[in-house]
Amino acid sequence: MASICSELAGLPLAIELAAARLRMLSPEQVAARLAEQQDFLTHGGRSRPDRQQTMRATLDWSHHLLAPDEQIVFRRLSIFAGGFTLDAAEQVVEGDGVDRAVVADTIERLVSRSLVAVDHDRAEPRLHMLEPVRQYAAARLREAGNRDRVVRRHLEWVVSLAAKAGIGFLREQGRWSARLRDEQDNVRQAMETALAGVDPEAALRIAAALGYPWFTMGQPDARAWVVRALEAAPGAPDRIRAPALLGAGTLASNALDYDRALAHLREVLELFRRVSGRRGEEWVLVAIGRAAQDIDVDSRPAAAWFEDALRIFREVGDPVGIGTVLGLLAEEQFKAGDVEGAASRATEAFDVGTRSGILQVVVVSQWVLGMLAAIRGQHDDVGRLFEEAAAANKQAGDRWQLALILTTAAHVALFRGDDIRALGPLRQALRLARDSGSGERMIHGVELAAHVVHQRGRAREMAMLVGAVEEVNQRLPRRMELMRALPWPVGVGQSMSEGGFEALASAVSAEFDEHRVAGRSLSLERAADLALRVLDEELALAAAAAAGGSEAAGEVPSIKSRGGRSQAFRER
Repeated sequence: MASICSELAGLPLAIELAAARLRMLSPEQVAARLAEQQDFLTHGGRSRPDRQQTMRATLDWSHHLLAPDEQIVFRRLSIFAGGFTLDAAEQVVEGDGVDRAVVADTIERLVSRSLVAVDHDRAEPRLHMLEPVRQYAAARLREAGNRDRVVRRHLEWVVSLAAKAGIGFLREQGRWSARLRDEQDNVRQAMETALAGVDPEAALRIAAALGYPWFTMGQPDARAWVVRALEAAPGAPDRIRAPALLGAGTLASNALDYDRALAHLREVLELFRRVSGRRGEEWVLVAIGRAAQDIDVDSRPAAAWFEDALRIFREVGDPVGIGTVLGLLAEEQFKAGDVEGAASRATEAFDVGTRSGILQVVVVSQWVLGMLAAIRGQHDDVGRLFEEAAAANKQAGDRWQLALILTTAAHVALFRGDDIRALGPLRQALRLARDSGSGERMIHGVELAAHVVHQRGRAREMAMLVGAVEEVNQRLPRRMELMRALPWPVGVGQSMSEGGFEALASAVSAEFDEHRVAGRSLSLERAADLALRVLDEELALAAAAAAGGSEAAGEVPSIKSRGGRSQAFRER
């Protein structure tokens, strides 16, 4: 029933017409047919006037009341999926008998007739049609015979929007993340239209511009779009293929598909060197260095790739690149046990980000500084740094970095012996990773979840998660080096600091070895689903034990205060 109401956008008449069909069909059957057959709703209440006997008749009646220019605008607006702004409408609707200057007034009249709705919750009002109305207008557009022209205008508008977002994203990440989320359905429609043969190169232009924004925002189908666009336009100019290949490589790394990632990145490195006189290769070096954190790349450590990139960023004076790489180098020095070197690099990155106003650079440096504060026992600083970083990432719409911050917060809580306080942030991090399809973030979350559920006494689930992580580690042997290298102080998080994941794996008893074997057959997504289910259950237990008042039961528990397991867990 909820699906039917949602499909019909809450339109009372439409819902009543759908209800009439329940005399001979189940609700599931009605819901399944609604998206396929607009004329499915053919039997209204007998007492209603003729114009309300069918959905089509109702909308026909409203449409005939419109002036000719209003009918044209009404039809053309149906090309938008998921809503639109007034500026977008003016760009797409104008031409062929419609002057741009009258579009705003015409839409205002359509709003007054309830054929277009307005959402005032944003800084820039957003317009949309109820889905049954949009379907009707789309049918009218097809009947009018000029749909191809409107489709092309919509595609051109999305290409233009993508280009602007790609240029402005690094400096205005929050603004563009919000805008791209609003326009997600329009972008998806334009990509599918272009890839269907209308203009494959336009799809590649969109993918080239939005590869990095999609990566940080956690767009789950981004990788497939970029790969399809590259395959559909093999003859596109190198200046368009190069950024698309960089996006494909970055997204493949995020999916832990490093063979494909390196193939894309090596190709784009050559393209940048040939096409732009090396301009752009620094970001490729960053991407290769990030891959080298998990796999061997030309027998060079990740830090060597990052240093090469940093030299170029300093030569061209790019504060975004300088700050980003300083943060990555600080992370590498931290893993190598060089605490002072890591602190110096992270502080420099923080200064660069603060001076230039680049939010993501500030956040990366805060993440490293938070880890350094943790090993120094500066617990108040840990909480402040991580909470500030998490808040900034939420504002920026950066799901990829937010998942890292939350996982690290849970990590620190567990190292301090507080498995309850690790539950909330770890659950959030895993949910973000799962929804966005980030293999990088999912494997970190699943591994940490194995430690957490071990502390919570869930031996069977722990064994299955261990098996899933072992399967990934066989492909990515460098991952094992990370936990061994982290310079956590002796005496905290003993099961993690002494041997890391290997120690946890050795704790799986013979009794649960079959579950460990079963875990090895799980996909990373299935393993994340298992971890999320167990974390949900443990959060519910913690909430019940706290008698409705414990901070640990919240979705975003603070990591500032110390503490061990709850009394309820000790009793259990």
